[in-house]
Amino acid sequence: MGPATLTAVDAASARVLADGMSGPDPVFPSTLKVDREAAFTARHPKFTADAQGARAFSAAS
Repeated sequence: MGPATLTAVDAASARVLADGMSGPDPVFPSTLKVDREAAFTARHPKFTADAQGARAFSAAS
C-alpha cells in the first residue's frame, strides 16, 4: 500500500471508476469531490492533505 495521501485516494477512486465503467457489465458509481479540511482529513487524520481534495465514492441511501 502506498502513502496515505489525498492524491492516492483520488487516483485509486479514478482507477476504480474507470475500471467499473469499462468492464463487460459496466457500473457507474457515484463519486464526489471532498474538500481536504471540511470533509476528509477531519474524519481521517492519518491521511496527508497533499491536495485540495479528492474524489470519493458516495453511498446512496
